[in-house]
Amino acid sequence: MSTHSNPDLRSLAGDFTRMLTKYPAITGSYRQLVDAAHIGVCLLFIATMLGTQHLDPPLNVASIAFWGALPLLGFGFVGASYKLEPAPATRPGERPVVYLREVLPTAAYLLESTGIVVVWGGVVAVAWHFGSAALIAGAGAVVVFLLIVAGTYFGLARLSAREAQPRPPDPPVS
Repeated sequence: MSTHSNPDLRSLAGDFTRMLTKYPAITGSYRQLVDAAHIGVCLLFIATMLGTQHLDPPLNVASIAFWGALPLLGFGFVGASYKLEPAPATRPGERPVVYLREVLPTAAYLLESTGIVVVWGGVVAVAWHFGSAALIAGAGAVVVFLLIVAGTYFGLARLSAREAQPRPPDPPVS
């Protein structure tokens, strides 16, 4: 019979915060900026909908999406705020040990990405609230934006390839 008992939530949270304080903090990264912007979108929508008496189905979907995205984005923000260095370890018997510090960056990235997709699902639901014309206009704007980004990327890649080619030497000046 094992005397090991399950730890309570307070001790797990304490262990987690002690683990994070051992690693260097990262500030001002692009991931943090993206997470903060998406969290801001969620909070702005939620604050706007607090005064509404009745939500139609599209706004109901958007509310669920924005509320659901907040913890995902928050965990992604925390994951983007610390540089966790994995340290390989083995147990007796040469079995590998997986520590939280090794799994946390991947888990944070996956949860953060899922949160971003959920936020954009909420934005689509808000556009659905305004009608199908708004959905079509939004999809058209996304297509135009992607075409502009792709054209810029290919134009810059072509320019870079042209500049990377060796040029013939300049003729002597007489």
